[in-house]
Amino acid sequence: MNGPNAPEARSEAEEGQAAGHLPDFYFGEWCDLLGGAEWGHALDRWLRGGLSPERGERLAVHAADFSSGPQFLFADEKAGRFPLEILWLKWNLFAGLCRRALAVYQRRGGPHLAIRPDRVRITIPERTEVGPSRWRFRAALIDAGVATPRSLPGLPADLATRLFEAPDEGDPVYSAPILRREDLGREELATALMLSSEPVRDSPEGSARALVEVHLISEGLRSAGYSTADVFRVTLVLPDEPASLVGLWADRAEATSRGLIVRGTTDPLTPSCGERFKRAGQTVFSNTKVVAHPSFHAPCDVYSLGMMLFRTLLVNDAQDMERVAAAVSRVASRLEPMVQGQGQGGRAVLVARLRRRLEDEDSLFASDAVLYRKEDRTVESRRVVPYYLWYDALLLGFRMVSGVAEFSVCRDHGDYDRQVPHAPLERVVDAAEDIDARIRLELFGSPRRNREILEACDAVRRELASMRGE
Repeated sequence: MNGPNAPEARSEAEEGQAAGHLPDFYFGEWCDLLGGAEWGHALDRWLRGGLSPERGERLAVHAADFSSGPQFLFADEKAGRFPLEILWLKWNLFAGLCRRALAVYQRRGGPHLAIRPDRVRITIPERTEVGPSRWRFRAALIDAGVATPRSLPGLPADLATRLFEAPDEGDPVYSAPILRREDLGREELATALMLSSEPVRDSPEGSARALVEVHLISEGLRSAGYSTADVFRVTLVLPDEPASLVGLWADRAEATSRGLIVRGTTDPLTPSCGERFKRAGQTVFSNTKVVAHPSFHAPCDVYSLGMMLFRTLLVNDAQDMERVAAAVSRVASRLEPMVQGQGQGGRAVLVARLRRRLEDEDSLFASDAVLYRKEDRTVESRRVVPYYLWYDALLLGFRMVSGVAEFSVCRDHGDYDRQVPHAPLERVVDAAEDIDARIRLELFGSPRRNREILEACDAVRRELASMRGE
């Protein structure tokens, strides 16, 4: 992003950032500077955080540019437009990141699965005209060495498009919860009850296949932990014939209070094995082996982008990402009752509930948290950003990191269209660009007039949404 109104950044190769090339800044460092951090204080913080000598030399090139001269357009309006300017710059960084994540899908045909601060590199173009130093930047989301298709012998092609491997070096703060589960890929023993079985007509010559529905019961398999996009490898042992195995690839058919119901097609069966399997009928298969392969896809990237948004807005000289992430987790875990029963008040009720809940976290979620320096965060600066705009920004973040039906961008890690898997990211980009336009109007237009217009538009939008049942 060449500043707030510049064209889209190009890929890493196009930007000349070959593997191993040091960027001017990483995402977290640039967020600090966009928040108004003084150069010396920021550099000291980065050094204490383990900044390498090579990176220190790289940053020294920019010392003069970011420690003298105009840094912001409204720096003299600390209780005026300065907080809005910072919010707008940071929001442009975030919205650009979302667009780049979407471009990864369009370019690679699959997810990223490693969106985190060290994957976002900032370069500073040469100064060509007079203007605020911190308005000039270009961001790139590095997509080398990220998600790769999962290779499983015999996996049907229609199921293979759901499964990707995430990089091993993921950051737990930014990684979706499903990527942090320790039981992934572990074989479970289950008792299987055959619910239905019917032959597949297009089976290979000399063999047979069957479309089956199986109820799997095991302490290690709980329906709530899996989505309809997940893939399961099930191996049934024919009763009284332990040497005869029937394998199938399956996905979750429906939720159940106990165990897991899956549906899939068996591997090709020899005529004799097929007959024995048919005779087994609706019986119980003990010692059934099950391996779950969760689908890592767009919802995982939506979660990571949500955490990047909270990093962008809330980290400053008084609160680090560890503290922010813990607070986000606490609030997100209690969202479901908060978004239910809003009645005719709709969004206004939701914002009021969220506001009361966030006040329990002291000032961590206050609008002036967007300002890096303690001396800039005052009672007056907190009043600059309209509350409805700030809470819409926070709501987008919570919609991205939670899994609440009819509220979240994705209700679980498998909530994406198999034909258009990047659709959740498109929804995020649309929401981010809408908020960006509203911040811009608030910053550069007549604040009083635009607030009245935006409030009226919000009221109309809420009314239309309620008419559509959204």
